[in-house]
Amino acid sequence: MTLHEYLIKEKDIENRLDQYLICGLPVWRFVRFDFRIKFLNIVNRTSSPVIRKTKLLSDTLKSFWKGLCLMASRKKVSTIIIPHPRLFNVGNQYLDRLTDPIIDATGIQDYIIFERCQNGEHRKPRVHDDKVIYMDFIDNMALVLTPLCKPFFSYKYKKQIDGIYQLLDDTFQLNDKTYKKRFLTFITRKVLAYYLARPIVKSLSPKRVFMAPRGSFNHIIHCCKELGIKTIELQHGITPGESELYSGSYNPAYDTDYFFCFGQANIGTQFGIPVDRIKNIGFAYKDYVNTIGLEKYSNKASLVVSEPHITEILTDVIILLAKEYPDCEFHIRNHPQEKITDEIKAKTKNYPNISFVSNKVESFCALSQYDNIIGENSSVMYEAMSMHKKVGRLNFGGLKVIESEMIHGGYKINSVEDFKQFMTQPYSDENDSKEVYSDFNVEAFKSVFD
Repeated sequence: MTLHEYLIKEKDIENRLDQYLICGLPVWRFVRFDFRIKFLNIVNRTSSPVIRKTKLLSDTLKSFWKGLCLMASRKKVSTIIIPHPRLFNVGNQYLDRLTDPIIDATGIQDYIIFERCQNGEHRKPRVHDDKVIYMDFIDNMALVLTPLCKPFFSYKYKKQIDGIYQLLDDTFQLNDKTYKKRFLTFITRKVLAYYLARPIVKSLSPKRVFMAPRGSFNHIIHCCKELGIKTIELQHGITPGESELYSGSYNPAYDTDYFFCFGQANIGTQFGIPVDRIKNIGFAYKDYVNTIGLEKYSNKASLVVSEPHITEILTDVIILLAKEYPDCEFHIRNHPQEKITDEIKAKTKNYPNISFVSNKVESFCALSQYDNIIGENSSVMYEAMSMHKKVGRLNFGGLKVIESEMIHGGYKINSVEDFKQFMTQPYSDENDSKEVYSDFNVEAFKSVFD
C-alpha cells in the first residue's frame, strides 16, 4: 500500500481515532507517526550511533541539577527556543542552522535554549552556549521510567489503546497485537516526558516557545497549551506533498499555534497546519554562511548532491560524465544519513576526477564553495538555487527530474552530451525556485511577539 492509498483510508476513520483521549490529548497523535512507519514498512536508513554511557549519565545528572537550579532561581524568560537536535560545525563552532542565525539576526536577548542531544552527545564549542540548558534528564528519565510505569499505564489507558487498535485493525486488517505494545511504550514515554517537563516550563513562564519538529516535542507543546503559552514550529526540511510525519487534520490541542517556513514556495497544506497559521520568515542561515568566507573550488569542479535511495544509480551516471569529461572534477556528497558502500568506492577508484567529499560539512557551507551543483531531486538543489548557484539536474541513466508548481528549476541534463552545454553555456536562473529559501524577514519573525 502506498502512502497516498493509506492516507485515504486513514482519513475515513480520523474523527473516530481522535475520540480516544489521554490527558485531554488525542492518543492517536502520540502514536500516529510510529504506526505509519511500521505499517507502511518505511525503512529508517539512519546508522546506529555509538553512545558513551558514562557521558550520557553525566549529562543527564548535570541536566537534572541545572533544571532544579533554574526553578529554584525563579528566573523568568520571554522566549524558549528548542532547536533541532542535529547541530552542524560551521566556522569551527557548532550551531543549529534553524535557530542560532535567527537569534543573531534579530538580536533577541530574553531567551533560553533547551537543547536535546543527538546520538547521546552535545557538540562543543557551541554558538550561544551561555544560553543552553540540556534536556537530557527529561528524555532519559522518561526512557528509564517507561518499563517501570508501563503496567500502570496499561491498566489506566487500556480502553484507549484497545479502542485505537480495534479501529485500526478493522480498517487495515492488522492481525498483529504487537502494535498494542508499541502504542503503550510510546504513550507511557510521552506522558512521563510531559510530567517531567511541565514544572520547568511553568517556572520560566515564557510567552512563546519555538521548536523543530513538533513530533519530537509534543510533550512541550502539551505543557504550553495548558499554560496558555504560544507555540511556533520552525520548518526543518522540504516537504513538497504528503508525508508520514505531517499529513492529517490540524488538532489545536496537539499541534503548534503557528508554523514558520523557510520560503514563500513552502506555504501549503502539506504541514498539517491551516494556511492562515503558516508564515514565511525566510532563512536566516543563508545569509549567515556568506559571512564565513569559505575557500572556493575551481569552476571546473561540480558538487554532486545525493539522496539515500539513488546513490548507486547516481554514481553510475557520474562515471559516464567522468569518462567523457576528464578535465572536469566531480565531488560526490552523500546524504548525511547514509554511508558510501565498498562496491560504490570500487566502481570509482579508476577515475581520478571523481572523489567523495565529507557529508559532515553543512550543506549550505558545502554549496558556497562551488559554482556548479548537480544532482537529481535532492532538497539541497533548492538550497543551491536560493544561493544563485548554477544547478544541473540529471534526467537520464535511471534518474528522473520531478517538478511541481511549487518546486522547479535548474538546467535539465538529459544526456552525457548535455553536460557540456551546462558547463559552457551562460546559465539563466530565471525559472529557479529561489523562494524555497527566501531572504530572512525580521518583522515576519517578530509577528508573534506581542
